[in-house]
Amino acid sequence: MMEVVLSGLVGTIIGAAISAIGGEDFRRYRDRQSVAGALAGELDSILKSIPELHIGLKGMLSIVREGGQLPFPEFPQSSNPIFDANTAKIGLLKPDLARDVAYVYGQITAFQTSFHSLSKHHQDMPPEWVSAMIERCIGMIDDNLAMAKLLVANLTGEAAAENLTMFKAWGLGAITFAGLGCLFAAIYCAWSVSCFSH
Repeated sequence: MMEVVLSGLVGTIIGAAISAIGGEDFRRYRDRQSVAGALAGELDSILKSIPELHIGLKGMLSIVREGGQLPFPEFPQSSNPIFDANTAKIGLLKPDLARDVAYVYGQITAFQTSFHSLSKHHQDMPPEWVSAMIERCIGMIDDNLAMAKLLVANLTGEAAAENLTMFKAWGLGAITFAGLGCLFAAIYCAWSVSCFSH
């Protein structure tokens, strides 16, 4: 009789442990999807502004090369709020995707710093420096645009991907439910044997 109760208890503990592990796996899967979707949205928003910015930088370069002054106010240092808020969660992404996110956002930050520096110092610095900074900004766009677009597509795919984690979570829930059923059945058997033996 005690063997029945003990086996039910062990089954329940094992089922609960497996379910807890599966629940954590499912939570990480959902977090990975959320981070991927949020980063894809922020990057896509940045990319939407690139064509106009690229044209503007080329126009500014022409003005400087012709000896003109840039009618260019100082811009504040830009930030990437979604990336900044989720930096600690980048590790949830697949390794290649995490590497690409770090690289592309590193390039975006470098561009933002250069553009801010250009807007702040273009009136105080010689035309050669101004031209070099504009060329640097144009070069960063040209060198990284294709990779950034591909990253948006890959992040969007990751955000929409369904994998076996959902099925694992349901399966582990079923194991836990079965374990609890075994425990209750064992307790009922032990109780009925003790009740009817008197």
